[in-house]
Amino acid sequence: MTAHTSIAGGDRLDAATRQEIAARLQALARQLDDHMAAQRERLSAEASATSNTFIAGSEGAVASAEDDDAMALLRHDEAELKRVREAQARLAEADFGRCSECGEWIGRERLLAVPQAHLCVACQTDAERQHRVRAAQIG
Repeated sequence: MTAHTSIAGGDRLDAATRQEIAARLQALARQLDDHMAAQRERLSAEASATSNTFIAGSEGAVASAEDDDAMALLRHDEAELKRVREAQARLAEADFGRCSECGEWIGRERLLAVPQAHLCVACQTDAERQHRVRAAQIG
């Protein structure tokens, strides 16, 4: 665990805030489910439409690139839905709202804005910085 002074720190969340976060998580899960269903339907419709059709040249490349983009978006949505479901499970815990890295309170405003957040602003910033450094080293 890393110790940080919380930028937008908080305290335990009151019942009304927990209910609002639960509603936001539920709405986000529903939105992600709907978006993923639409993406899957689009991909399967395109696959059936082109399965018996010869796509040549640049049209085939465009279709393939669009499918790759759609699959990447679908994987992103699946990962985001997993984070939402994990947050829904954490919401039942008494210490919901504590940073999973440093243990400080995440803060009401951050949780209302990003209800699936499990890191405080400082730890999220550190994680993003480390990700950029790793990406720069790889690429």
